[in-house]
Amino acid sequence: MATATADAHADFGLPAGALDRLRAQLHSRASLGPFAVLILSVVVFAFISDNFFEVNNFSLILQQSMVVSIIGIGQTLVVLTSGVDLAVGATMTISMMAMAKLSEQGTNGLVALIVGFAVGLLCGALIGFFVTRFKLQPFIVTLAALYVYKALELWYTGSANVRGTDISSVLKWTGNTIT
Repeated sequence: MATATADAHADFGLPAGALDRLRAQLHSRASLGPFAVLILSVVVFAFISDNFFEVNNFSLILQQSMVVSIIGIGQTLVVLTSGVDLAVGATMTISMMAMAKLSEQGTNGLVALIVGFAVGLLCGALIGFFVTRFKLQPFIVTLAALYVYKALELWYTGSANVRGTDISSVLKWTGNTIT
């Protein structure tokens, strides 16, 4: 066994104890690994692209990761309370499509935005109602809600996309990059 470990260390070109110390550091500090990958990614992309450190690029990265980040924060709160929510993506899409379709049909952008938030709130409240009132398992309720919400969204939109040119300027503004 010791020979296999020594061979593995030799493959990386590190002394036998250095890899063990690195592994011990990564295991003792859980956030160190992802942070190291982030730093390595920034260094690599900075060498690959001359435009990496420009404000427009960081604005675009922030814009593209914002939806996933917001959903991730919500999922984190659910997981911290020992729950599970499989319908979070379907809730997002039905809310988003409600906003887009209302805006496409000529509704004021601010009203469409408020209605979209209300749809998302209603979807979440409905799941919460079934879990707390009827003492159903969150996994089962959110799995069912995933398919119900997705079916409702497909029915409401007629399985059609909404083009960005057809929505109000308020909704377009929420997707603008910072310049």
